[in-house]
Amino acid sequence: MDRFSSQIARISSMSHKEIVDLHFALHTEIKELYKPKKHPERINDVKLLCEKSVAISAIVINSLKKKHRAEADEYARLFGKLSPLKFSYPAHAPANTLCAILRKQGDSSQADYIERKMTSEGWGTGRYVDLLDL
Repeated sequence: MDRFSSQIARISSMSHKEIVDLHFALHTEIKELYKPKKHPERINDVKLLCEKSVAISAIVINSLKKKHRAEADEYARLFGKLSPLKFSYPAHAPANTLCAILRKQGDSSQADYIERKMTSEGWGTGRYVDLLDL
């Protein structure tokens, strides 16, 4: 858990690829820890990691877009034509996990706030963005 804190502390100096990798490392760690029937004592650790993931979500979505744009530019360089792939806003599993935990703990207002934040950033909307808009 401390390794995530130190990485998040230096997020402003990370490349877009490193930021995306950090996001997925957090996601993987949360999935490993979040088995409430087997390990209910880990719920606070899961909640903390989810909160960290939600806190950096705006930076992560921007990095995902920039990474997609860089890959599309590489495609154009290699094949001499625009990439046919569009950027699609993905779901944010740690935010969904955190909202589920908060609702179980009776904190629906905080869960609602997080859901609004994530939607305003585009997470989970399934919207597509044209390359020219990245």
